[in-house]
Amino acid sequence: MEDSPCTYLRRPGGSPPLTDKIYSLKDVRLLAPCLPSKIVAVGLNCRKHAQERNMPIPDHPLIFLKPSTSVIGTEGKIVYPSSVITLLPGDMISTGTPSGTRTPEGPGTMKPGDVVEVRIEGTDTLRNHIVEEK
Repeated sequence: MEDSPCTYLRRPGGSPPLTDKIYSLKDVRLLAPCLPSKIVAVGLNCRKHAQERNMPIPDHPLIFLKPSTSVIGTEGKIVYPSSVITLLPGDMISTGTPSGTRTPEGPGTMKPGDVVEVRIEGTDTLRNHIVEEK
């Protein structure tokens, strides 16, 4: 495969240009085979793996997301993480639920009819309504 010809180069987010030029693999860097917006992963879906980790088999699939920046091309270096994620322009960080939400004086958990508002300095308020699943 090292000397196999490659007939085009692909740019992230774009279609490969049509060309008759042929490149040798030793002269190019192969990019990731796909550019997903996110990766939806299922955790503890292998019984043996859960047993190896001494973790209970979940009643429902454990779904978690991985960022699109975790997809790399062949021969790409997997850097042992000293940080958790690569932040891109426009990414948001949600800091979680503040204490006191489940106390008698707190607002409690969200329920249909509630309105969630997020304010970001310099922008409008993002407002969403909690509704029953249909």
